[in-house]
Amino acid sequence: MHRPYCCSQRLASGQSLNLDHNRIVHIPPSIFSQASQLTRLNLNDNAITILVPSDLHQWRAIVELDLGANQLTSLPPEIRHFESLEVLVLTLNLLRFLPDEIAELSKLRILSVDSNQLEALPDDLSGLSSLQELNVSCNKLTTLPKSISTLSNLKVIKASENDIQEIPPELGNMGALKNLDLRDNPNLNSLPAELSLCTSLTILALENCPLHDILPDIRAGGSSMIIYFLQQVLQLRRRQTAL
Repeated sequence: MHRPYCCSQRLASGQSLNLDHNRIVHIPPSIFSQASQLTRLNLNDNAITILVPSDLHQWRAIVELDLGANQLTSLPPEIRHFESLEVLVLTLNLLRFLPDEIAELSKLRILSVDSNQLEALPDDLSGLSSLQELNVSCNKLTTLPKSISTLSNLKVIKASENDIQEIPPELGNMGALKNLDLRDNPNLNSLPAELSLCTSLTILALENCPLHDILPDIRAGGSSMIIYFLQQVLQLRRRQTAL
């Protein structure tokens, strides 16, 4: 049974509003005019197709926003008005790209854009200085932008089930990265040796990636064996360069 859409008394006093599993097509601006303190909004599993740009200036207080399982095909540049946003869930939509302005969300800690149709991420993500977890699994990505390497707080990158063909060596600069999930990328044939410089990296998921440059026995040894192998490759390369 679908719950009632909303209630003005509930809006006026609450900081959280849960409207998931309904048939909402658009978000009425009255939500924010009636609830200036609203910080958490759950609109998961509705039928929303668009965020109206002229309404988004009212969203400045939002901290957590769940728009998963809707029908969004794009996000407007005005998303930059979400200046307090820490958690953004866009799972299971129809997004083909993200606006460059998403990088202006300097407080964002978690960004979930898995199960969309993304063909690329914005080139410059350096403004996402608080980001700790990025989930872009189940898309159509062929690479990750080099600018990800500047995100000093990023601990988890989930990029499985894409068409990633190369990993930028700059990712080796990511000292906080603990978990890199690259499973099920059928055209990922090699890894940069610089990944071994990620001092916190303990989970490197590579199942169902061809990785022709890494012997099956090494791959079978799991994350630690693969990272050790990459360390040896990098050391050998440096010795050869020094000659």
